[in-house]
Amino acid sequence: MLFRSVSQSRYQKKEEEEKPKKKRISKKKKEEEAKPEQEVLFFFTGIEPTKEFLNSYESPIQINAITYPTVEHYLQWSKAKLLGDETAASKIMKAKSAQSAKTLGNKLEDPDKKWDAEQEKVLKAALKAKFTQNPDLRKKLVDTKDALLAYSDPRDKDLGIGTSSTTSKAKDSSKWAGKNKLGYYLWIDADRTIS
Repeated sequence: MLFRSVSQSRYQKKEEEEKPKKKRISKKKKEEEAKPEQEVLFFFTGIEPTKEFLNSYESPIQINAITYPTVEHYLQWSKAKLLGDETAASKIMKAKSAQSAKTLGNKLEDPDKKWDAEQEKVLKAALKAKFTQNPDLRKKLVDTKDALLAYSDPRDKDLGIGTSSTTSKAKDSSKWAGKNKLGYYLWIDADRTIS
């Protein structure tokens, strides 16, 4: 009997040694893994339910007694004014679409990077105007609740996520190539933007 129990214990010991050791996972890590993933709402041209969040969405805003057809018009007009190009500013105000205004604004030369320093402030002012002056849009923004808003422009790595909403990268925000500033301003600053 003694022999059997000794050999059984050796066998059990050997079996235990052969089993792969379990990695210890901290309590904090377990809690993080247990958290449900945050909902992501993508917005970009052609994505119907969230098109209102685009700068190109036709929703007039008024800033300093001037009415702009879209946020994009205001952004590009502000850029032209900042750079002292009155001709471009006038053309941007007359542009028939947000895309035309953007194209005109992209042609402006900014060797001193003045626009880079002002863009965030101008964009936030435009978003505040858009979502305070248009109650239906404000409601739509508030209704997103805690969802992460992601501007899924594959070519824009500053304001957008730098990838299309249909790619595998889009599903994981840690893999986004872009900074998603537009989505971030709408998401994080929503309370300040709409209050």
